Amino acid sequence: LGIPEPTAEALISADSRPRAFRESNAIVATLRGINHNPGADLEDMVSMQLWSDGARVVTLRHHPLQTPRHVLKELDAGRGPVDAGKLISELIEVMIARMSRAIVTLNDHIDALEDADMGGDPEMALAKISVIRRGVLALKRYMSPHY
Repeated sequence: LGIPEPTAEALISADSRPRAFRESNAIVATLRGINHNPGADLEDMVSMQLWSDGARVVTLRHHPLQTPRHVLKELDAGRGPVDAGKLISELIEVMIARMSRAIVTLNDHIDALEDADMGGDPEMALAKISVIRRGVLALKRYMSPHY
């Protein structure tokens, strides 16, 4: 593919910190998506490394991620992005939409806990709400580099 060695190393690195940079005519990015794999918590993010020279897009993952599968399914069906830039945008938009839905679900869970009686034990409710809120904040923190 003509990917320089340092960039290839970054693409296969275990470092999953979200980032993006331009290298000559290519873009390189590490994005994070929600881990929907069995036994995983929502806060256990899955990273996706991406490289594109404007004509080709390469994605790499150490663990399964639904977002690229969703976009590939759309492409196979004759729908979806028609060029590399739109493909990258679609991948990011689908990741953000999935994270947003998870945050809404977690917030709904918090609302239900706040409305529940909890058998007269408000400390138990507060502890559960705190755990969920920390998860929501983690997801929001991971989303910010995608914007």
